[in-house]
Amino acid sequence: MFARIVMIAAVTFASLGAARAETHLLYLHGCCIRDASDPKAAAYAAVVEELRRSGFTVSFDLKTADVGDSESGLQRKLAATADQVLGLIAAGEFAENITVVGHGLGAATALAASGVIANRRINVILLGGCPANPGIAIDYAKVMGRFLSIVDTQDRESGSCHGRMPEHVFYKESSVSSPEGGSLFLRTDEESLRLWLDPLFSFVTGKTGRGRLR
Repeated sequence: MFARIVMIAAVTFASLGAARAETHLLYLHGCCIRDASDPKAAAYAAVVEELRRSGFTVSFDLKTADVGDSESGLQRKLAATADQVLGLIAAGEFAENITVVGHGLGAATALAASGVIANRRINVILLGGCPANPGIAIDYAKVMGRFLSIVDTQDRESGSCHGRMPEHVFYKESSVSSPEGGSLFLRTDEESLRLWLDPLFSFVTGKTGRGRLR
């Protein structure tokens, strides 16, 4: 009887843990969104929807250029991102289940925020790689986490992070070549998803190709 109770309790706790487990993804978008009717806003919304379809629990906050693109706006986003990640960890979430994804200015913000979060186990995905003009100060000596940089060789606004990342971080770079350049990461057609979402999914989950988390 005692063994049966222990077994039931173990199954119950395992079920609760499985139900609670989430893979959190904070998505930080790029620059130059005029207003909610800007085509970029719709493109980012489609990207976020694809990430949700893949099973991620996505946090996304659209900011127009007049609010989000200034240095002060980027600093506010940096602080909010770091606070959200640290809050999840303080609430008991495993750092390995938290991913920060940034595109363009969002990648710069993700890099800077990683130094404030200062946790080696969070995942940081840089769509486009390291921005040429980040718009915010990045102390590369302080960045921390598990980094994947996906670079389109035709992109003129972002590029390789090689030579910038400190030796103490885990860093992987994937290079693709498409006619879209940096716009590749705003596209959700199947071919584009194969180039940027598949490696993102594989990096975070350890699984080959794209699937669903749950």
